Amino acid sequence: MKVAVVIPCYNVEDYVEAAVRSVWAQKGVELDIVAVDDGSTDGTGQVLAALASERPGQLKVITQTNRGACLARQRGMGEV
Repeated sequence: MKVAVVIPCYNVEDYVEAAVRSVWAQKGVELDIVAVDDGSTDGTGQVLAALASERPGQLKVITQTNRGACLARQRGMGEV
């Protein structure tokens, strides 16, 4: 089974790594993971970049100006 996971992110530097690793820990499914950094002003983007480089091809990171969680989710779904 294939599952798409969209993670909208705004200033979640302290939590986003745990969220991504939780998704990676899922067994028995093929995953498409898209994290949308919605204009964070903390280190969220750097954490996402480090995670994406740790497992190339297993996490797509999109960066956009702050437009809100709903539009970040929609952007992520458009990338799946």
